Amino acid sequence: MMKKMAQGPRCGRDISPLLASFLLLLLMALPVDLAAQTPAACQTTYTTPTLILDCSHFSDVLGSSQPEQRFFRVFLPPDYNQATDAQGNPRLYPVLYFFHGWAERYNRTSSEVGNYDTGDSRYGTDTLANYVGTHMNLIVVKWDGVNPGAKDSLRPYNIGPVETHRQFPLYYPELVRHIDSTFRTIANREHRGISGVSMGGFMSFWVSGKYPHLVGSASSFMPSPEFFAGPLAFPTEYLHIPMHRNYEGLYTRLITGSADFIRWYHRHINATWDFARKDPARTVHEVEDFPSSHGTPGIAKTLDFHMNAFSDPLPKPAVWHHADIYPDFDIWGYSVSSNRQRPGFTVLENVSFTGFRSSVREWLPDGKLLPSVTLAITTDAAYDPGRNYQITVINLETGTLSDQYERQAAADGRITLKPLSGDRLEVGIHPAAAPTFIVTVTGWRLSEGTLPTNDGTELRLKLKFLNKGTQPATGLTAQVTSPNSEVRIVQGSLGVPSLESGQAAEA
Repeated sequence: MMKKMAQGPRCGRDISPLLASFLLLLLMALPVDLAAQTPAACQTTYTTPTLILDCSHFSDVLGSSQPEQRFFRVFLPPDYNQATDAQGNPRLYPVLYFFHGWAERYNRTSSEVGNYDTGDSRYGTDTLANYVGTHMNLIVVKWDGVNPGAKDSLRPYNIGPVETHRQFPLYYPELVRHIDSTFRTIANREHRGISGVSMGGFMSFWVSGKYPHLVGSASSFMPSPEFFAGPLAFPTEYLHIPMHRNYEGLYTRLITGSADFIRWYHRHINATWDFARKDPARTVHEVEDFPSSHGTPGIAKTLDFHMNAFSDPLPKPAVWHHADIYPDFDIWGYSVSSNRQRPGFTVLENVSFTGFRSSVREWLPDGKLLPSVTLAITTDAAYDPGRNYQITVINLETGTLSDQYERQAAADGRITLKPLSGDRLEVGIHPAAAPTFIVTVTGWRLSEGTLPTNDGTELRLKLKFLNKGTQPATGLTAQVTSPNSEVRIVQGSLGVPSLESGQAAEA
C-alpha cells in the first residue's frame, strides 16, 4: 500500500494533463510502506537490534467451549516494512517457530536457561533478536506454552502429566495458518522450521515429526527425552528414540551441553538417530556439543542450520513411515482415524503408490498389537480420478489373505479403503485393469551370529519376502544396501523365491 500522505488542496476536474502526470510520478517516487506498521493484535516491544512484536489471536483448537486467546512473540527483520525482492515486490521470509522451556513464556525467560531472546551475560549477542536483526532474512515466531488449569503453572504444553484438554501439537497447524495470513511468509514446508529448548525442545522434535509435510527442518536444544502426552483420557508415553523414521524428509539437529543435567539422555537419543538417520548423499542429522549447562548455546549456528535447510530443502520421501499417538491424524496427504480409546501408537510403514503396512501398538518399537482397534484410512491424491484399483490386504500375524476388493479413486485422486484392524497388515494397491505383483520385505531373522555386535563380527540374516499383488512373482533379484557406511554388506544380491499372490518365503 502507498504511504499515507498529508491531505493537500483538492484539485478540480480541470487539472491539466501535464500536472496530472507530474503528480503521478511524484506519488510513484514516494517510499512504499509494504505492510501495516503493527498488526492489529500486536504491540511493538523492541525496535533494536530488531523489531519484536508481542501478539495474540484466538484459537479454536486450544479453546474449549469458546476460542481461547493465545499469545506469541514475533521477531521481524528491522527493514521488514520496507524490504522488497529483486523484482520490487514485498519481500517474503522463511519462518522458524521457537518453543520455550519450563518456567518461560513467549515474552519471559527463566534463570535456568537465560535470556536467549535479547541477550544477557551468558549469551551476549548470540540471541534470536541479534540474528534476525543482523541477517535480516528470517522471521522467528515464539509461541506460548502456558497451560491454564494445570497444577504447576510453570509447566508448559500440557505434557508429563496431561492435565487439561489442550493439545499443543494439534494447535501448531492453526498457528501456522494465522502467521502465514498475518505476516509476509514463504508459506510452504520447505521454508518452515521448528526449534526449542528443554521441554520446548521435546515439543520441537515431537511437532516436527508429527508434521513432516508442514516442516522442513527441526532443531532441539537439550530436549527432555520423554513425556506422557496426548489425549487427556489416555495419554501415552512418548520417547524420541524410536521415532527417528518420522523425520524422513527433514533435516534434524540436536544441541547438547557437556554440563547439562540430562546430557546422558541426549547421548542415548543421538546414538540411535545418528546411526539410523544416515543419507549417503548428504548429512540429514547432526549433533553439536557445547561446554554449557542447560540452555541455548550457539543460537547463531543453529539458525544457520535452518537457513541452510531453507536453501536446500529435502523432497518428500518416495517411501515414508510414520507413528502417531493420536487416534486421528493427517500425514503426507493420508488421513487416518480410529476408534482407539487407550494409550498406543498407530503405525504406517513403507508407504508408497503401491501400498503400505499398518498396525496399532501399545508402545514402540515392538509393543503389543491392538487388533481390536479399527482404522479408517484415505490415501493421498496419488491415483487417477475415476480409475478402479485393486486392494489386497494380508494379515502378517496369521499369514492369511484378509480382504481383496476394488475401489475407485475419487475426483481428487484419493482412495478410501475399507476399515482395517490394528493387526500388522500389508496393503497392496495397483490398477485393477493392470494386474501385477508387488513384492515387499516383511521381516528378518538371524540365521548366524548374535546381536548386538560392534566388533566387525559377521552376521547372517534371512529376509522374508511377501507378494501382496495379484500376479505371480518369478525371477526376481533383491539388492541389499545400507545408507550407513559402518554396515558392510558381504552378500548384497539375493535371489527372491517365486511367489504366488499372497505367498511369503525367506531368502
